[in-house]
Amino acid sequence: MRRVFGVGITLFALAWPAMASRDIRVVLDLSQSMEKNDRNQLALLSTTLLHDLAKPNPSMGDSFVVLPFDKDWRWPKADAAPPISRRTRIEAQTGKRDAFVKAIQALPYDAQMTYFYPGIAAALQDLEQRPAQAERTIVLITDGVPEKDTRDEELRRIRQQLGPRLEQRGIRLYVLAFGSEASGNRSFFDEMVRSPKGTSVGDVFLDPNGTQLLSYMLQIFERSFGFTPDTARPLPGVTTLDLQRNEKPEHVAVVVMVPRAQPPTLRMRSPSGAPVSAPEGVQSASAKNDSYSVTWVVRPEAGNHAFDSDANAGTVAVLRPTAVTIEVRPAPPLDQTERTLAATPFPLRVLVRSSIGKGDPGPVALTFRTFGDRTPTGYAWQSDPSGPAPGAFRVTDEGREYDITAEFRVHPELPDAPYVGYLEVEARRAEAVVGALAGQHAHRVEVHPLLALSPFPDRAQTGHALAWREETCTSFGFHLDAGQLPHPDRSSYPIRAVLTAPDPSVLDRELRQATFRLDGLPLEIEGKPGPDPGAWYKSRSLSGTDLLAQHELCMRIGRPVGGDPSTPPQLTLVTTLLENPYDDFHVIRPFQLEILVAPPTLLKRWALALFSAFSALSIFAIIWYLRDRPVLPADLGYAIAREDSTGPLASRPFDEPSAAAGILGRVAERKVIAPGEDRVLGRVRAVDE
Repeated sequence: MRRVFGVGITLFALAWPAMASRDIRVVLDLSQSMEKNDRNQLALLSTTLLHDLAKPNPSMGDSFVVLPFDKDWRWPKADAAPPISRRTRIEAQTGKRDAFVKAIQALPYDAQMTYFYPGIAAALQDLEQRPAQAERTIVLITDGVPEKDTRDEELRRIRQQLGPRLEQRGIRLYVLAFGSEASGNRSFFDEMVRSPKGTSVGDVFLDPNGTQLLSYMLQIFERSFGFTPDTARPLPGVTTLDLQRNEKPEHVAVVVMVPRAQPPTLRMRSPSGAPVSAPEGVQSASAKNDSYSVTWVVRPEAGNHAFDSDANAGTVAVLRPTAVTIEVRPAPPLDQTERTLAATPFPLRVLVRSSIGKGDPGPVALTFRTFGDRTPTGYAWQSDPSGPAPGAFRVTDEGREYDITAEFRVHPELPDAPYVGYLEVEARRAEAVVGALAGQHAHRVEVHPLLALSPFPDRAQTGHALAWREETCTSFGFHLDAGQLPHPDRSSYPIRAVLTAPDPSVLDRELRQATFRLDGLPLEIEGKPGPDPGAWYKSRSLSGTDLLAQHELCMRIGRPVGGDPSTPPQLTLVTTLLENPYDDFHVIRPFQLEILVAPPTLLKRWALALFSAFSALSIFAIIWYLRDRPVLPADLGYAIAREDSTGPLASRPFDEPSAAAGILGRVAERKVIAPGEDRVLGRVRAVDE
């Protein structure tokens, strides 16, 4: 059967600024029973395949070490001390891949006894010395179970002694077992990878016929190293492979595996027709009846790549790495991520995106924890890891956004002093960390001392229903619940106070034209300051003593157009210490006020209506009276005579306008009087200047 698959490995330099090392220990069963149960030497081939997929780079901090079974192990009885792994180890070295493969293929199946504990214990001890943030994995490759006389003791020691250490350090233990004996003892292996607490510290892959090597290897890399595999495709019949699949990986490895000793050929061309970028060419390994070839494609193009191989049976698959970048951003209502208060919820937003640009990186499990200040050996303290609720994320054009709430401890030694804390964030796929802000790249946060003040009493209600223009006052004080005011040597602090209404409509109904004062100064509604905002709205300077003293809040009812004492309007006095970062976290709890307002009576309603009408008429009259009115010039007169008169015309002045016209704001009219008579001949009125 032909087996082909593609694997992508990315250096996780973009997942977090300092790349995490990958450390693998292979505990390799070389017992003589392998000659029967693994005649095709798949255990040896799977070791080299694991190496080629992990692609260790010791010069960058990786390590890949094979711990073969010792030839002459002895463990005579369960109550004796277990043997120790002493056989020469085979360690991968930079640029010496062929030497590593040759050394593995030369190993004989010559161990006289099968014991798991010595190799796993030695591998664990090795990995415990590696960096804590590294991807650390142990793979046990075997064909059966340990010796019968000490089997139960081995299981007990692995679970009781090694299991807690594996769990605590996040080191995974995988079992890859070939042959029918291993398959018949599934329960033993399942117990072996379970800690005393009952949690899993790894997984078991049983392959009785040796046909699932490729599939299981893909699962190990998916679970332990965070890769995303494609389903293996049978050959022949595959002529194209989509290496990028919209994920834009930095590297993709294509592997062809076939059931023959001669390694298969492997040729690829990019969608544009040019040769693929594969600096290392094709690497191969073989066993008695199986072999594979691997090629690494760097930054593959989008689209289908032409694929060709001489394999007439087998499978092909693509395995891509997952590497993400993590960014901590402000979460509403905050606009910063650098400052918080101890023992106070700190809302943040975490963006997880592809390591090479914008876009949804796919499913990841996000966890975070807070740390104290740095010490020569690490951090002063750390919190338990936590994370957002499962599925609690938003997909945006940039990536996946997670809302988290971090909280930093009060400093155990200096509770009244600020300190620098750190937030570490990890993104995992299966068991693998695929992105992190950790170590030297953890998010730095200034943690200020806890401060909490609350009003006493914290709420008040007017004693009776207030009527039109009625005034009442209530008193309260602020109590220091936790911490102390910052900078005790300061003489004053900027304090801002405003009122907010849960139901803004009451400001146009029960509290229409109502006015408020705090300590004798005008108090205004948030978002609705007067033409000249008062001191409380802009901020007042108060000493610590004045802040913690008694305060008087007064209100005067205006002209309500409604009121129901059974449902009094509610107002909230929001007092803010304008000191960074205390203003962000509202360290002064609000004071709640319920105002009973009497509904306007019928008489008051009529009076209000008449007053409103009178006001409207008065305004109209004033406008009417003050309008522009033309007048006749003071020296304008008239002359009049009879038609048959021969005498000269004599000028006569107009009479004075009537007083009523002036009072009523009318344009004055002047009479024209017949000479020697009291008869009005006409009237003259100015129509413009």
